[in-house]
Amino acid sequence: MFQRLRQAVRKFLGKSVVSEEDVKALIKELQRVLIAGDVDIKLVLEISKAVEKQLMEEESKTFTLKQRVIKILHDELVKRFGESYEPKVGKQKIMLVGLYGSGKTTTAGKLALFYKKKGLSIALTSLDTERPAAQEQLKQLADEVEVHFYPYKEGEPLDYIDKLKEDVVILDTAGKNALDEELQNLLNEQYNETKPDVVYLVISADIGKVAIKQAEAFNNTVPITAAIITKFEGSGKAGGALSALARLNIPIAFVGVGEKLSALETFDARSFVAKLLGLPDVKGLLEKMKKAEIEPEEMDELNLETFYKQLKAAKGMGSLNDILSSAGMYDMPKDILRQGEEKLALFEAAINSMTPYERKHPEIVKKSSSRIKRIAKGAGIKPEDVNMLLSQFFKMEKLMKRFQKDKGMLKRLKKMMPGMKGLFR
Repeated sequence: MFQRLRQAVRKFLGKSVVSEEDVKALIKELQRVLIAGDVDIKLVLEISKAVEKQLMEEESKTFTLKQRVIKILHDELVKRFGESYEPKVGKQKIMLVGLYGSGKTTTAGKLALFYKKKGLSIALTSLDTERPAAQEQLKQLADEVEVHFYPYKEGEPLDYIDKLKEDVVILDTAGKNALDEELQNLLNEQYNETKPDVVYLVISADIGKVAIKQAEAFNNTVPITAAIITKFEGSGKAGGALSALARLNIPIAFVGVGEKLSALETFDARSFVAKLLGLPDVKGLLEKMKKAEIEPEEMDELNLETFYKQLKAAKGMGSLNDILSSAGMYDMPKDILRQGEEKLALFEAAINSMTPYERKHPEIVKKSSSRIKRIAKGAGIKPEDVNMLLSQFFKMEKLMKRFQKDKGMLKRLKKMMPGMKGLFR
């Protein structure tokens, strides 16, 4: 779903001059991709007509036709997939509802980790007495995240939940293969007894068009605050869940982007559409930099000591693929990404094997084959790898000196890379 549309946009943007036929071809490809991704057909036609209407009605002296098409397309998709929902960070009770197979219990563990990282104390409890392993599974997740778990036995009063002292109480609930009357009554009863502040519908991206019926049924049972879409990255049918929730005006709070407990991201429509169209996700990149705490100290010179700090900070931003994608470089071949990750690991090992003096004076390493051999042996790598690091470093150093002389380029770089300002003093 993502790759096909990005290829079409790249082809469109690559044209020196675009015609009306080129615009129509792009919109047709958009329709094909969204429908193949199980986006509601009515919604696809609405988006197409809105783009065509704006192009006919509006003219611009500021933007070219190519720029206008991409801007209108971006804005329409953002509008249709819903503005961002900001999850509350503070004392609250959260109830999770959803069918079997939606990933509800695992999501409870992911949410626990998310809020724990915000500095809050967490309690996990499962009201699911239908599935035999439900209590044990949630307890294991609580142990893994290192938060409190409170067991529940069928028939016990639920007033124990109000007595919990933790900041965030996450309630996992029962699920079935379908939302029947029995499950509706149970969820409604548990909702009225516990009075949660937030109710998240956990819905799997791979269910496609069925998402609309599922979301509607749950929303009629308990008031849904927002949704969490699981299996978001691995499914080609994510459009079904997205369009279903948009149609019902249910905002998306989080998306699951992997199996690890840390693989839960807040959903941002602008970032999602940027990825869909292959555009740079500036907001996402800045958030990754903030998460990695990239705020370098002011430096008079670039050396391997400062280069090492930047390398460690960049690793905190996520995988190389995440960083490149945020910068608009999508669909990179896996072998290139793997080679890039391997190089970063080799560079880190080599710098770790150096003395503090060598890090601050890389030129002495470059001149000494014995030092290079010693560093390579200590790092468990080849001397050629150390030479590669030194070569890359001195190229960067040369580039930095050029930037410092070119004040105009320096200003542009600071705007593009605010988290790296310390390198360009």
